[in-house]
Amino acid sequence: MNQYETANLPLDPQLLLKNLHSGVVVHAHDTKVIYANPCALKLLRMSEEQALGRSALSADWNLIDESGKHLKPEEYPVNRVLATQQSISGQVIGIIDEVSPVPTWVLVSAYIDQGDIEQHVIVTFTDISDRLNINFSRIVDLANDIVIVTEAENLDFPGPRIVYVNKAFENLTGYPLVESIGSTPRILHGALTSRDTLDRVKAALKKGLPVREVILNYAKDGRSYWLDMNITPLRDHRGIVTHFVSIQRDVSATYTEAAELRDAASTDALTGLLNRRGFSSLVPNLIHQAQDAGRPYSVISLDVDLFKNVNDRFGHAEGDKLLVGLAKIMGVVFRKNDLCARFGGEEFVVFLSSADVNMAERIATRLLRMVSHELHTPDDVPVTISIGVSENRMNETLDALIERADQALYIAKRSGRNQVVCAP
Repeated sequence: MNQYETANLPLDPQLLLKNLHSGVVVHAHDTKVIYANPCALKLLRMSEEQALGRSALSADWNLIDESGKHLKPEEYPVNRVLATQQSISGQVIGIIDEVSPVPTWVLVSAYIDQGDIEQHVIVTFTDISDRLNINFSRIVDLANDIVIVTEAENLDFPGPRIVYVNKAFENLTGYPLVESIGSTPRILHGALTSRDTLDRVKAALKKGLPVREVILNYAKDGRSYWLDMNITPLRDHRGIVTHFVSIQRDVSATYTEAAELRDAASTDALTGLLNRRGFSSLVPNLIHQAQDAGRPYSVISLDVDLFKNVNDRFGHAEGDKLLVGLAKIMGVVFRKNDLCARFGGEEFVVFLSSADVNMAERIATRLLRMVSHELHTPDDVPVTISIGVSENRMNETLDALIERADQALYIAKRSGRNQVVCAP
């Protein structure tokens, strides 16, 4: 008769196991349970009938790791010991069931016992729920610093999935919990977010290293803000990085003056849009993001029809007023991640993120119609614009993309003005 059957245990060991405050489970060489003491049954949330004879090769044990992921059978302690023929200790496992998903956390050890007849695996575990179930989430929720937790997968694209944000994050970004969970930190990036900074962060995280950077992010309403960001990898019992936790502090006040100087150098003084310099410095970042995601992007080139006539007849003040009005309409028509720039005079260029030529044409047509409806010269003549559209080609430079949009614009001019022409 097997030495682990309780009927054959001497009295003292039998009483010891029965009253032990730690769980003890004995598995046969085929992983089936041949003994479980009362504490083990309680922690496993099973009756003796449910436990005895149960195989550890099945995936229905409802065990999770510290990150909340379900363990695969090969990750169960008994199977790890049998596979490696080495003892394990200190593995933290959560036990759940269909009735109550709140885990019971246990600290597990397991080893092989070479019996007289056959090999067995002894698994012992101690309840440590009191240590792990402190309501840290409530504490973090009330913290002043922004806290984001992401999974460690997909650092390249689409980006690591957000699994937790605190109230400070919601308050600063304007993204509620329901919109944040399942998204990626890319929702916070915009035209001025530094590509070099993002690359440094990604390189460190790929190596499993902590990283600290100052970065410019964007709230849901388009408002920008500066963050001092400290990211730390979280590892499971095997040392594998499963999540990243980012502790962030709003340092916008410190960077406001520098940002204002930068904006002054890259912004058109009359319209408030980007100037050529600002446009050229920001577009490469958006192109890089689009290429990473495999998305198309397009350029719109436009100018005001017969603008010289307006200046000559009504004066430059009226011409400037017209350009300011056009810039305001552009701000309504184009999206947050599109870049609108005044290149000079009545010439404007727009970079459209995530837009193929068909979408760009629709947006351009809407702009053309709004301009003729909203803008008029002092003698109440509708203002019209001509527009050229081009979509990126493989390995095409930004200058070449703009040049094709310009060529389409010239065709629109020669064909009668007040129309949209797409580059072939």
